[in-house]
Amino acid sequence: MLSRLSMSAVVLAVIVVIGLAAVLLQFAVPLADDYCRGAVSDAFRQFQNNYFYWSGRWLSIGLGIEVLSKPALLQHYPLVMGVMFLAAWAMWLSVAAVLFQGLSSRRAVAGWGTLLFALYWTGMPSPGESFYWVSGSFENLLGPILAAACLGCMAARSGRKTGPVRAVILCAAGLFGFASTGIHEVTALGLGLACVIVTAAMIWSRHPDRNAWIFLTLVVAIGALVTIGAPGNFNRTRFFPESGNVLRSLQMAGWGMLTIVIPWILDIKILTASALILLLPSFTSAAPPWLTRPTLPWCWIIPAATVLLMVGILLATGWGSGSIGPPRLHNQMYAMFLMGWTASLMAWSDRLSPALQVTSRRTAVPAIIAFALAAGLLTAPNTINGLHDFLRAPNHNISAWHNAVQHRYARLAAAATSGETDLALPSLPMSPLSFGDLGLTEVKGNARNACTARYFKLNSIVVKDRGQ
Repeated sequence: MLSRLSMSAVVLAVIVVIGLAAVLLQFAVPLADDYCRGAVSDAFRQFQNNYFYWSGRWLSIGLGIEVLSKPALLQHYPLVMGVMFLAAWAMWLSVAAVLFQGLSSRRAVAGWGTLLFALYWTGMPSPGESFYWVSGSFENLLGPILAAACLGCMAARSGRKTGPVRAVILCAAGLFGFASTGIHEVTALGLGLACVIVTAAMIWSRHPDRNAWIFLTLVVAIGALVTIGAPGNFNRTRFFPESGNVLRSLQMAGWGMLTIVIPWILDIKILTASALILLLPSFTSAAPPWLTRPTLPWCWIIPAATVLLMVGILLATGWGSGSIGPPRLHNQMYAMFLMGWTASLMAWSDRLSPALQVTSRRTAVPAIIAFALAAGLLTAPNTINGLHDFLRAPNHNISAWHNAVQHRYARLAAAATSGETDLALPSLPMSPLSFGDLGLTEVKGNARNACTARYFKLNSIVVKDRGQ
């Protein structure tokens, strides 16, 4: 079985990854859409315009306007991101508590949840657009957090016997579920699909909790309708010439599955972490309660639902924009994929775990798997990029970039007080690998420039070409 040395290697790798991810928070600064929302003078009117003319994401956009329009909060930007970081960590602890229920001690479950968090950060396409940018975080990280809280409440409710307590937990689950649908259309699709599948299983088996799940599914369905059916979603397609094309949607779905989802499936970190989980001795004698109530072929249902969700998201994105979407959207997809993968793994554990444990007994296979997982975490592109930034590589010194951005914003604030109206700023000396490319551009009318100019009460901002 696993040696203390091999497990120590995994623990050390997880600590390095999460520590690095946390350290980078201090360099986060407002960018792009942050100033679009921070520059709003009439919050309700802007919220209304967004819903009817741009997007149905009423809660994420509304929350962004409320938070980013407060100068005091902008001054403590890393603190806001720190709260989201801890909430994301709590999300994976909740996922582990539900999926590994009854199989391990609380301490072990917390460890597996932390490992899932490390896998999420190292495997997501663009950490900078979810963990170090408020607008991206509110739209593509908060949704899965609230959805996990919703399902976690339902799991906790099943273990309670007191009627009033169960009612309160059900209300909390409904509140989390409805709120999550207002974050993003993708969250609404993912949680909606999960609720429909579980509710159908409950009804089919005449489970005592079926009425509670019917209630939750109706709440989520109403929230999804409010978000997905917003007039702004349909109006926004006018800005994408290739939207509304069925063939284009199919092409984007195929391309997205080939270049995004399949590499996730083949990721060495995912495969070795899965093997490590299956080596738990408890998997040979027990199954989580959610797999046995009701008894259904979950080993086929969960993987099929996960693939269906991935394809559905890509089809919808291809239809709405004619593309596979930005990296921040793929971050959210990756959270759903990782949850679906882990649930599928648990559903297959009664078949895979005994065979793996017999094969690896009295061999070095478990240790090799553990060392491979540790190496995968430490050599993941996101980890390497973060180390390059933090260790101040010549072209990716995140501290120098942060100071240059702060100096740029101080220059903008001084220009507004001195009466200047149009500014041409020098380009930044470097760009960090860990953060998204979301800064000011050389195009004068670009939305990022226009929003930042409006926030600082200027007419226009443009970045000089590096050759000037």
